Amino acid sequence: MLNLSSMKLLSTRLIALLIFVLAASAALGQGNAGPVEVKYLGAGNYYAFTRVVFNTGDLSPETFRINFDPTGKRVILYPQSGTMSLSFAPVQAVSDIVREISFTQVNNQPAIVVTLSSAAAPGYRVSYLNEPNRIALDFYDSGKSGKAGFMPIVRPVRTVAIDPGHGGRFFGSSPIGGMSEKELAMDEALRLRKALTAMGFRVVLTREGDTEASSNDRAGIANAARADVFISIHASGSYGTKGQGPEFFTLGAGELDTGAKSRGPMVWDEQNAPYLPDDLRLARSLMLEMGAVSGRAPVLHQTRLAGFDGLAMPAVMAELGDLDDPAQAQRLMDEAYRDMIAAKLAQGIEDFARGVVK
Repeated sequence: MLNLSSMKLLSTRLIALLIFVLAASAALGQGNAGPVEVKYLGAGNYYAFTRVVFNTGDLSPETFRINFDPTGKRVILYPQSGTMSLSFAPVQAVSDIVREISFTQVNNQPAIVVTLSSAAAPGYRVSYLNEPNRIALDFYDSGKSGKAGFMPIVRPVRTVAIDPGHGGRFFGSSPIGGMSEKELAMDEALRLRKALTAMGFRVVLTREGDTEASSNDRAGIANAARADVFISIHASGSYGTKGQGPEFFTLGAGELDTGAKSRGPMVWDEQNAPYLPDDLRLARSLMLEMGAVSGRAPVLHQTRLAGFDGLAMPAVMAELGDLDDPAQAQRLMDEAYRDMIAAKLAQGIEDFARGVVK
């Protein structure tokens, strides 16, 4: 039987244990055991916006509070849990839109401050990325973009990136007795390049000849060339059943925050997000032309496409037909038909560039 002294000792120990558990729970809830170094990864300048990216270390990017101060045209980032430590010197003259990025004290609290130029609009878009934890901030030029968020970004189309699918060890689909998908894609890419060049466009290919290239490599080539449009050429395979016919693919808005990964010193994840409306407009323009020559109504899909989220331009993947459907395969093996496809795709790109399709 416990006496009064024993009961008091037990109560004291239980209270101490409860305090310890609560403190541990709070620490786990923060997911942070001390100051976390937040790193500035870099900035990228595009036609209508500037992207600024930070690595938030062990702090989840969703825990940051983001405030906009319209009087000073500043965007201020605070962690709602955990603390930050200084990890970069102020960066000035980032772009025409972003004047300075600094780590400072705001209201006695460590904060990241992005100061916008006097000519910049207060529009911005926030993307939270994981693996590793990052925040991407897109700041928009009101004179070019109109408003923040998902929007058409109208700009001159001078350079077209053509991506011949597959290559090297990757043959893609293959009809019996005909060229493989990788060969068809390269052949069609060369015909399309000829048609676009005749129209006055500059053209860059993501692969030359029968070579292999990763999805990210292809996006990197298009970005480095400052392409204004990206079209990836493929042909589908339905594994012995008659297929749908021409199909066109763009990124889907709901797919962009899935499986994001770092790709070098500048984070490209979700870079294509501001172009989603133009992706669709480009796809519709190509579908109108392709439907006229194929005799089948093209189908549009919005889904995850490897590498496409890294493209800083409107982008579409075109499946020209089904190589496992004998009738479609036979047509695709015909050079005259492939010339017609190239002419129609080139016309679709020109229509998109002129704003014919809304």
